[in-house]
Amino acid sequence: MTGREKRWVAAAGVLCALSLLALGVVWYTRSQTPSFQPPAFDPTARTGTPTVAAAYQWTPLEVTDGYTVSLCAKPVAEGDRAVVYFTAAQDNQVWVRLQLFTQTGELLGESGVVRSGEYVEQLSLTQPITQDTPVVMQVVAYTPETWYSAGKVQLNATLTAAP
Repeated sequence: MTGREKRWVAAAGVLCALSLLALGVVWYTRSQTPSFQPPAFDPTARTGTPTVAAAYQWTPLEVTDGYTVSLCAKPVAEGDRAVVYFTAAQDNQVWVRLQLFTQTGELLGESGVVRSGEYVEQLSLTQPITQDTPVVMQVVAYTPETWYSAGKVQLNATLTAAP
């Protein structure tokens, strides 16, 4: 084999090795990236519109992203549950869920996904609430079927401890 042929063989070997290395990096990267797991639908969701006592100050919230939810402006903690009456309007084009956070960002509780025309009366709390606690109520919206984000909105409220 001539010197020129040896250089071509060496160059081809190096290219093959680099190609295999690139394929290995791609395979490794893909295997390390977890696939998106959409949140579960809330098993306690009921169809319809709830009847809510005036003391909870249940009110609709029209979000600029084009959907409406209703929830308690004065949510109440009863044991390990928070009464929220989180409701997705019947004509919404999105699915929604509600998350409660402390002012420092610690998750206190969340609903599963609620479809249009459904509501969730209560959320499970991660810890008991024994005194009135400032919270951030975050509504997260998803485009049905694709699970693309349709935005989120946050509200400040006080989670009142039941006597």
